[in-house]
Amino acid sequence: MEESKEAFQARMQDYEKEHLARLQKNWEEVQGTEWAQVYCLSKAGIAAKNNDKESADVWIARLLETAPTEGKSYFLAAMVHRELGEEAEALAKLGVAILLDPSYYPAHSAMAKLLFARGATDVAQILLEQGWKQKVKLERVFLTRPSKEERQRFFTLP
Repeated sequence: MEESKEAFQARMQDYEKEHLARLQKNWEEVQGTEWAQVYCLSKAGIAAKNNDKESADVWIARLLETAPTEGKSYFLAAMVHRELGEEAEALAKLGVAILLDPSYYPAHSAMAKLLFARGATDVAQILLEQGWKQKVKLERVFLTRPSKEERQRFFTLP
């Protein structure tokens, strides 16, 4: 049975309350828990929105310490660097993300968009194609097939 819109919204509000309560804890209380990565990302994102590069760097380092071999961690760190306007650092972190987990297609897409903005359209296209192949491969595992519209959205560059 599919969840109603109201039930979904209520569940998301509960989740948000729980998340905000977790953010009130200090690092020592969260470190080593299943929430450490989300906690660090949230703290880094808040610091980036406040243009507090020093604090953001501390939280990015902690984020990477929580899962140093996961491409997703480097992807998330890259998004914070992008928010801070540090494109070169974002590109470097995305490169590590793809190296650690070539199947993590959001990293391909994010890197392609940054490179496209810098004029490296050929490389951006290659990254999008590789990312799309990974996405399709993953969806085969779950017995789904991406739609033509989804493919078009994936390949849309700014």
